[in-house]
Amino acid sequence: MDRLDQTPFGPDLVTEFAAAFPPGSRFVIAFSGGADSLALLHAFAGSRERDSSMRLCAVHVDHHLHPDSTRWARQCRDICHRLAIELTVLDADLRPDDAAHVNEGTARAARYAVFERILSAGDVLCTAHSRDDHIETVLLNLLRGGGARGLAGIPARRRLGPGTVARPALGVSRAALHAYARGTGLESIRDPANEDPRFSRVLLRRKVIPTLEERWPTLRSTLARAAERGRESADLLDTLAAIDLEPAGGIDGESLDVAAVGALDPARRRNAVAGWLRARGITSPGARRIEQIARNLVEARRDAMPCIGLGNVEVRRFRGRIRLISRATPVATQVVRGWRIPEPLALDHGCLAWESCTGGGLDDAVGDTRITVRVRGDDAGWMRATAGRGRSLKKRFQSLGIPPWERGRIPLVYSDDMLAAIGSAWINPRLAARPGASGWRVLWTPRR
Repeated sequence: MDRLDQTPFGPDLVTEFAAAFPPGSRFVIAFSGGADSLALLHAFAGSRERDSSMRLCAVHVDHHLHPDSTRWARQCRDICHRLAIELTVLDADLRPDDAAHVNEGTARAARYAVFERILSAGDVLCTAHSRDDHIETVLLNLLRGGGARGLAGIPARRRLGPGTVARPALGVSRAALHAYARGTGLESIRDPANEDPRFSRVLLRRKVIPTLEERWPTLRSTLARAAERGRESADLLDTLAAIDLEPAGGIDGESLDVAAVGALDPARRRNAVAGWLRARGITSPGARRIEQIARNLVEARRDAMPCIGLGNVEVRRFRGRIRLISRATPVATQVVRGWRIPEPLALDHGCLAWESCTGGGLDDAVGDTRITVRVRGDDAGWMRATAGRGRSLKKRFQSLGIPPWERGRIPLVYSDDMLAAIGSAWINPRLAARPGASGWRVLWTPRR
């Protein structure tokens, strides 16, 4: 029988884990209500009793895929109330009608999208993944054809939006977590999906791994060692990606130089793109998507602006740079008449304001005209409108370096029927205040 080190689980382990993060970090427990997450939540509560300065809260995601999901959320609230831990219950973007089409990856992606929305800078999202989950993930990734990173299994830490995902119990067996949960005296939730062999992970857990262990009793230890080697290889690949991307803008750069990325051979180019996405907090989208980015965005004709969607972000090319853009909510056409100086103006996707200045802004006389604000959204053909002196808006935006995907979102400010300003980026020189004269600057702050 495989004899992995039976690491004990409890508040001591959590206290040691928390000490590795900066003081004042907020620990957000992903709390499904199952035995694993119950053990993690309770252990954190015990650690907080020793250190009252610990910032601790929990989040429960309701997928709405089971008729008891609302009752489970209520049970999670009761448990958190007993432990004096603030709980936020959020809905995933899934509904019962989707149940037949939802797989493990879909539910996980929806769950982590919810987690990302609630994390702030410095937050640590703690999940209850165990050593058994780690080993199952290694096997699943191998069966899916994963490379070194797949063989590495579940990372102990990774970025998620502005925060970090961490797994305090990754070195602890599932049996140890369940034993601790039973000792809390609290009732955990039993989700039938965790017993359903239609899900790949359950099939591995219930049938495949036990069968393999009959033939290879040290299977778990062997896979754990293989995962360690896989992690070393993955770390070396990240180091190589950082070296290769130095001339392109850096592995954590806001954008990458297309020519520098294109100079890499295909394998190193794919590795560099994957490393850049991870450094920007994007979970690897799989080999096919990486290949699309590494080939299509780099090798497209010079005047093309290809786009590849990755969940709630898009990878785009513009002016010789590869950029990662948040996928914005569509903006409808808006027209606001009678905007006056110095009143602010709230729009659906941001706020316009006036700032008094000396020179450099619009002339005071603009305040005596009829001021209209237009947001063009996705209106077809609007770019043909002129931006002063017969110049099309398209050419004006090009000269300002504003990417096409942002142009329909930027408010256009008109004085009578003349374009006076394009957000904060441009003012019409025909309406500008004279040097040294008082005027008004337009300030546009988009809502994220």
